[in-house]
Amino acid sequence: MLFKQINKRDFDEIAPKMFLILSSNMEIINPKGTILDDDFSIWLKYQNDHFYENVFIIFEDGDTLAGYFQYSFIGDNLVIEEIEIMPSYQGHFGILSGLFRFMQYRIPNNITSVCAYISKNNPRSYRIAEKLGLSAVKENASATSFLYSGDIQHILKRYLK
Repeated sequence: MLFKQINKRDFDEIAPKMFLILSSNMEIINPKGTILDDDFSIWLKYQNDHFYENVFIIFEDGDTLAGYFQYSFIGDNLVIEEIEIMPSYQGHFGILSGLFRFMQYRIPNNITSVCAYISKNNPRSYRIAEKLGLSAVKENASATSFLYSGDIQHILKRYLK
């Protein structure tokens, strides 16, 4: 598995593939929901408007885009914006271990915690967050998601063994 940070030009080229991974995961979480053609346009506009506020790491298995990780740094937090892995790669290939090995030298020294909002409709993601050592610390204002948070050093030590 190859991990690499992408620039805006790379993003523009692979955004449709990234969205296909996101939409396939959303269909698993909410099978009755539908992904509309407009959803890609809305997602793409948001990503383009905020591209330089985030960092994008893609995971490639040969010519296959297996997933991506989108994050930002806010204060002393690494904020997970999205982590999307193709369903056929989930739970396999040591993607999380490889990602954290890739990330270890990209995290500034002042970062002490990791956090992510996770939908209440996504129990698989909050089980993964808990496995990473994150804990639910509060609900969002609309009561649709939990904020998970944890110590970055705990996560790095676990995955850098």
